[in-house]
Amino acid sequence: MSDHGIPALTEGPLGRRRLLRAGIGASLAVAGAGCSAITGEGAGAPPVASGGPAEVPKHIPAPPVEGEIRSKVPGLPNAYAKVPDPLRVSWPEKPGDGTSMSMFSIIWSPPPPPVGQNPFWADLNDRLGMDLRKVWGPSDAYESKLATLLAGGDLPDVTGLLPNPIGDKALKQGAFADLTDHLAGDKMQNYPNLAANIPVAAWQNTMINGRVMGVANPVPAVDTVFIFRGDWAEKIGLAGPPANAEEFREFLINIPKAIPPQNGQTPYGIGAFPGSIMPFILSMFRVGPDWQVTDGGLVARVDTPEYEQAITWCRDLWQAGGYHPDALALNAQEIKVLGMFTSSQIGIAKGGIGYAFAATSEGRQMIVKHPGTIPLLPPGHDGGQGKWVKTTGWFSRAAISAKAAEKPGRIETILRCLDYLAAGFGTKEYMINRFGIEGRHWNYNDDHEPTSVDDPTLQAELTGLTGYPHAYYYPGTPTGYSDALAYAEALAADGFDNPVASLPSEVGDRLGGVLEKITDDYINQIVSGRRPLSDFEAFKTEWHRRGGDQIKADLEQQLATR
Repeated sequence: MSDHGIPALTEGPLGRRRLLRAGIGASLAVAGAGCSAITGEGAGAPPVASGGPAEVPKHIPAPPVEGEIRSKVPGLPNAYAKVPDPLRVSWPEKPGDGTSMSMFSIIWSPPPPPVGQNPFWADLNDRLGMDLRKVWGPSDAYESKLATLLAGGDLPDVTGLLPNPIGDKALKQGAFADLTDHLAGDKMQNYPNLAANIPVAAWQNTMINGRVMGVANPVPAVDTVFIFRGDWAEKIGLAGPPANAEEFREFLINIPKAIPPQNGQTPYGIGAFPGSIMPFILSMFRVGPDWQVTDGGLVARVDTPEYEQAITWCRDLWQAGGYHPDALALNAQEIKVLGMFTSSQIGIAKGGIGYAFAATSEGRQMIVKHPGTIPLLPPGHDGGQGKWVKTTGWFSRAAISAKAAEKPGRIETILRCLDYLAAGFGTKEYMINRFGIEGRHWNYNDDHEPTSVDDPTLQAELTGLTGYPHAYYYPGTPTGYSDALAYAEALAADGFDNPVASLPSEVGDRLGGVLEKITDDYINQIVSGRRPLSDFEAFKTEWHRRGGDQIKADLEQQLATR
């Protein structure tokens, strides 16, 4: 886990739709990570208490940190100029009770060395006052591993639940504890790190029928940055960053004409379709989320004129040569496309926010190496402001097993441990959770910046064992922290919220993949010219017939009773 985003996830057994919809961000809870706009099991979700929905867990800001810039936009982390000295201690005593705590987590890389061969793990156990026992779910086998655990009936104390039908069904059937009585409203005062570092929106969007069914694992409302070759734009003849869709088009289609071959390859504008730049284009045309609430009820994105405008623009761009010739094949190769940007084969790239602001990131290196290359905000297609779809605010939940909850005081002990692991920037706990043991995994440099020891074997000791709240802190770039916050605030300002983010939909889980395939089949062919633009109406008809109308009816019913 890095300071500027989780490992990029595109395809694979977990499914692109579930993993990418909420956006990317550094995760907080150690119990797992995932994302989805639709979660749960519909009517079978936990019932609302007789007194009505519970109060949302309260957000309580942490004490201020020297050099801190607090975000003016809800759902964004704060920015930090430097590591304070001295560090604040958020947990003066050990949160655990000396027993063991088992935890199931998804992991995207080989697991760390076992505790007996891992000084960091042993130190973590000592700091927690618990014997932390990890159960790993490799990313390519997470769902099957979770299903096996659930079928066996002997769940770990804490399970990292990605939003998928398997986990949602288990929530419905009572496999996990309702944490409402422990976390609702002012009860968050007992867990100050969780209270400070989980935004209200993350709690709201993970509650099921008004109940708190796990500790939300948040992501920022925005964790995306676009970098474009402004030096190329100058050579093409543009006066500055593109101010509308037409100027962006001129930049893209003229790259093969005005820029000579780079590293033996003809450069192009955009590397893949729909690819990682599609959200930029949708923002230019102010296309909202998958489902939008209007005066006339719930409307699907595909039915909006803005979406059709965006697709039409992409088709025209394709015909004019603005996409790489292999753009359709490259859609599933995000890492390769990023490499094409760093090797000067395409003119724009997308990354997690730190891609442009972290000193060691490849995106930042492009900015330094090619003066004029800068972070780019999506302009409005008409010269106004673009409009971004914000994330749902959460990536997964840490659920406590119902069996563990039967033991008196057990929930409180587990929540204290999760609170310890959620310590924010400026605390002693954050530094060790994020960077490891000082003197072994990292050291301060002369500027009082933490610098990791360049030893992959040592750094592997940290893999998958802790998490940390997202913070804009980028040592080695004097203004990186404030620049990142300014970019994120500009992108999130007046952005779209997702009106159905907290609605559980079994229908959506079941049919979402079908609709994704229909969309890919039609839209890819329309944009690439293999189908006429007139087939857009046939696309919408099939989309609704094959599942769109069923999902809409399900969500509208839930909106009416929420």
